[in-house]
Amino acid sequence: MTRILIVATADNHLSRPHARMSPAKLESRRERLRQAFGAAVTHAIEHRAALFLHGGDLFDTPSPTNADLAYVADCLRRLRDAGVVVIAVGGNHDTPSGRTVQGGVAPLSPSRTFTG
Repeated sequence: MTRILIVATADNHLSRPHARMSPAKLESRRERLRQAFGAAVTHAIEHRAALFLHGGDLFDTPSPTNADLAYVADCLRRLRDAGVVVIAVGGNHDTPSGRTVQGGVAPLSPSRTFTG
């Protein structure tokens, strides 16, 4: 019997704003969220997953922070370099609510697809 490992994650909500948190506490929380997403990526690589599936809401906003964008780009590069196929869909938090937000272009639309 052939086994195929699929690592699935969703609702990571990177770049989530919290108006009541101090800037230092907010950055600490955002770093922990990045580390949690990174742990899923590392698990997929270390266990030689065939597929890394993201079910939406990778970001909490259509305009994520540069730190989160850079982190996710690095994670996607690591997965690609390890030969792990990535499939992701946009969620209701990381997709523009209309054509007037970010020009209506979703973070995972073909114009923003990572092809590295």
